[in-house]
Amino acid sequence: MSGKKGKGTVEHSAAPASARELSEDARKTLECLVRRREGQPLEEIALATGLTPFEVAERVKVAYARLSRQTADELRIDVELRLDDVLQRLHQDLRLALDQPARNAIYALILKTEAQRTRLLGLNLPDQVPDVADA
Repeated sequence: MSGKKGKGTVEHSAAPASARELSEDARKTLECLVRRREGQPLEEIALATGLTPFEVAERVKVAYARLSRQTADELRIDVELRLDDVLQRLHQDLRLALDQPARNAIYALILKTEAQRTRLLGLNLPDQVPDVADA
């Protein structure tokens, strides 16, 4: 490996990186993973992230390996946190919506996200709830 550091190269050193560098690195890895899952070719992802195609492939490979090692509970927690983040952003968007059709579209997304979160947590109700008068 040469001593030059290009924009897309990953520097490996013994010194710990700052939290900001780690979060930027994690952000790029997540972006690579998401884009690859969407079917984008490695070269296209590399151009978008400033990495080489080899680095993109390695990051995706490592990310999938880490995901496969996670337990169901860890995955459930990760997904719950992501859904919570989506809900927070949707509620922010709702406050900024300019008209009723935009609000209606956001309400639909909020309901779908809440339904996913409810299923994830095992809180979904049966399709037919017995009437109290029948009991």
